[in-house]
Amino acid sequence: GTLDPAAAVFFLLRDAPEDEACRGAVPVFDGQRRSSLTVDNPRRQGDRLICDGEYRRVAGFSPAELGEKAQFPFTVTYRQNGNGLMQVDEVRIDTLYGIARLDRR
Repeated sequence: GTLDPAAAVFFLLRDAPEDEACRGAVPVFDGQRRSSLTVDNPRRQGDRLICDGEYRRVAGFSPAELGEKAQFPFTVTYRQNGNGLMQVDEVRIDTLYGIARLDRR
């Protein structure tokens, strides 16, 4: 009933129809720790679709890790790919070291 981390990343980054982009939640298990990945709240901004997401530490993390940070909010920006699907253009995630930004090339 869970996805491994690589499958969870594919769930987030895959091309999808607009009505499926920015929607979903998956439980993740890496063999030791359980976490969750959610995306929702799609909103249009010009030709882009922006959604909110959250990576959440759930179980198997030390008290220190959970005390340091248990929730990592992020945003995903989609654009049309020319084939009628939305594709991820940018991801911004709050990390322990600051904001990380991934851009499609």
